[in-house]
Amino acid sequence: MRNTEMDILKGLGILIVVIGHIYEPFTWFPPYSFHMALFIFISGYFYKPNYETDVISFIKKRFISLAVPYFYYNIFFCFVTIFLLYKYNLSGLGMLPYFSLHNLFVEPFISGHQFHFFLAGWFVIQLLITQIIFLFLYKFFKKINNNLYFALLFFAILSLLGVYLGNHGFNEGWKLLIGRTLFSLGFFYLGYFYKEKLASKQIFNSYYLFVMLILQIILIYNFKDITYIMVFENYRGHLFLPIIVSINGIYLFLFISRALSKVLPGKDILITIGQKSFHILANHLFVFFLINFIYVKRHNLDMKVLNNVYYRFYVDKNWIIYVTCAIILPLLFALTVQKIRSKLVVIRSSKALNNH
Repeated sequence: MRNTEMDILKGLGILIVVIGHIYEPFTWFPPYSFHMALFIFISGYFYKPNYETDVISFIKKRFISLAVPYFYYNIFFCFVTIFLLYKYNLSGLGMLPYFSLHNLFVEPFISGHQFHFFLAGWFVIQLLITQIIFLFLYKFFKKINNNLYFALLFFAILSLLGVYLGNHGFNEGWKLLIGRTLFSLGFFYLGYFYKEKLASKQIFNSYYLFVMLILQIILIYNFKDITYIMVFENYRGHLFLPIIVSINGIYLFLFISRALSKVLPGKDILITIGQKSFHILANHLFVFFLINFIYVKRHNLDMKVLNNVYYRFYVDKNWIIYVTCAIILPLLFALTVQKIRSKLVVIRSSKALNNH
């Protein structure tokens, strides 16, 4: 059974991710102050203790749902990158040599930035690793102490350790994976803790919202830039700030998603966007490129500008076009694939019945 509140939260979250990769109209809650922690939190919300009784089955399911589609996309973008190199001499769209075992199967576990169209995909492998490590770690931890609040303290310390390591040079090569995982574990557990202890409590009201907003304003006033870059463990020298602003962002969007879940119909487009967030995450940078390609051709610009994956054509004026296309086109693709799969299942079922 689907959770409408979480689908809406994923929908809002992926909108923030896409907007954050092109334009930041948000002053108080910039995407890079919480958006990755938000998705880790959502994943933790769906954690179930019964996973611990069949670890192999859990890992197998996670590989099928996360790693398999990830590597499909990784291989696809590898060939797209090679095509653009030979067709348009665009050589700056990935790590050379493009077609290598390192780019296909090793770098995804380090920086995840082997192909520029798939930069956002780093999070998928990181989430997979976080889920697996959490399963083993939490299973072991509960043998020592099964108190949820004590576990909250433990995983919060792990997140702080991840931030500390990132601030002290532990952010290159395989060290990135270790630091990001430590940071992720705290927010993954926070999602589970929220479901178990907080979701049923009255923590979403105007009083708590006001307190959170005041705290956010104070942090912005004192630190000016409250963003951080989780993928490269860049926390700008702050220890507690990344944790606090992440929690603030999660609270705000939980507040909004809970309110929307009471008024939106079950087939609302925002819910559908949340359900297909994986494909939007995987494809939105490529859609940005396609829009850039059209603009470059139409205005006879130098094709070399497309080597920069962050190039945008009059972004202040056109960011709405970029964002809308980057959401709708991957969504249509995902829905089309789903429809084709459904028809194939029906055809196979019919054949199986006829054979009997």
